[in-house]
Amino acid sequence: LFDSSSQSELQDNASDHLPDSFFETTAQDLQLVLKDLRKLGTADTSKPLMTREMRDREEQRQLAACQQCIVRVHFPERLVLQSTFQSSEPVRAIADFVRKYLEDPSLDFHLYITPPKQLLQPLHTLAEAKLIPAAKVFFGSTVHRDRYVRVDMLQRSSSRSEA
Repeated sequence: LFDSSSQSELQDNASDHLPDSFFETTAQDLQLVLKDLRKLGTADTSKPLMTREMRDREEQRQLAACQQCIVRVHFPERLVLQSTFQSSEPVRAIADFVRKYLEDPSLDFHLYITPPKQLLQPLHTLAEAKLIPAAKVFFGSTVHRDRYVRVDMLQRSSSRSEA
C-alpha cells in the first residue's frame, strides 16, 4: 500500500518551472519525428498479414509465457494497493484481496480498467481480462466515503519508490 499523491505533487512542481522555449518545436525535433514516422511505415509493410486464427495463436502463446501478474488497485483517496497474482486466477481473487484491506469488508464495490471504462467480470481469469503482465485497476463504489482503506493499513503504507 502506498500513497500516490506525494509523487504527483512533485511532478506538478517540476512542470511549473519549465521555460516556454522548452515547448517550442525546433527543426531538429521535426526531423526526428519524420525519421520515426518513416521507420514505422517500413515496419508495418515488412510484416506478413495474419489471419484471426494466427493472431489468436500468437496471443495464446504470449499469455502462456506470463505466469504472474502484478496488479495495482487505485483507490479514490489516491492510495494504491499492489500485489502479485497468477495469470490463471479469477478476477474475484483481486476483489477478495482488496476486501481484506477495506474499512468495511461488507461494502459493495466493483473493479474496473480504463480507457474505455470496463467493469471486470469476477469469473474471468486475469489472462482473459487482459491484465497480464501488469495492470492498473481502479476501485469504484456506489457508496461515497472519504476513506475506504483501513486505518491500520495506512500506518503500514510505503512510498511509491519502495513499492
